[in-house]
Amino acid sequence: MLPEVLAKRTAWNTPYVASIVTAVLSIAVAWSGSFTFLAAISAVSRFTQYLPTCIAVIIFRKKWANKPRPYKIPFGLTIPVIAVFISLWMLAQAKQEQLIWGFGGCIIAIPFYFLYLHKKKNGKIKIHTEL
Repeated sequence: MLPEVLAKRTAWNTPYVASIVTAVLSIAVAWSGSFTFLAAISAVSRFTQYLPTCIAVIIFRKKWANKPRPYKIPFGLTIPVIAVFISLWMLAQAKQEQLIWGFGGCIIAIPFYFLYLHKKKNGKIKIHTEL
């Protein structure tokens, strides 16, 4: 999903460009605010991504009720429904500035996702099915 330049590796197969970019961004973020503020932004970003996952479980459980599944969630829809409410409650506890920064981090990823879809459609991305 990210630019291919980040995938450049050393002779020991270490993604050095990605490591450098990650270090620079991490230092910039660490210097930008207090630990508590950064932790709150991180939590908002994670719950923003977790919430649609829980909702998808509920939708797909209903939509594909008759499909065979190798794993079934214990207690049916109880866990995803509780997770949706807890996620909404956690997001409601965040301050407006934390929500803006947290959602902003997720929004920044959207163009990369569409770039990935475009490259995948044109066959420019190799899909690896093995670990």
